[in-house]
Amino acid sequence: MLVYRDLEEAEDQYQMALRTHLENIDELVQLHDSRLYALEKSFHEELKVMQSDFYREKEIMQVKFNQEKLELSAVIDAIEQEENEREAEV
Repeated sequence: MLVYRDLEEAEDQYQMALRTHLENIDELVQLHDSRLYALEKSFHEELKVMQSDFYREKEIMQVKFNQEKLELSAVIDAIEQEENEREAEV
């Protein structure tokens, strides 16, 4: 009987330890999930900021490019006009 009681007590202790271990694992999983969610949220916020900055800079570059293109086109037209006038004089 003493051995049987010791086995029952050992089994009870094992079950309690297992239950506590599984509860701790569940808490760790929840903690990990919450940290992962926070990291993902932070990532998406930073991504939006970077995309916004990128598109703003892209728009600025396109505007500058179009301005420079117009200026160069005006210079080319002026040079062509001068050349045509010189040819007409000759």
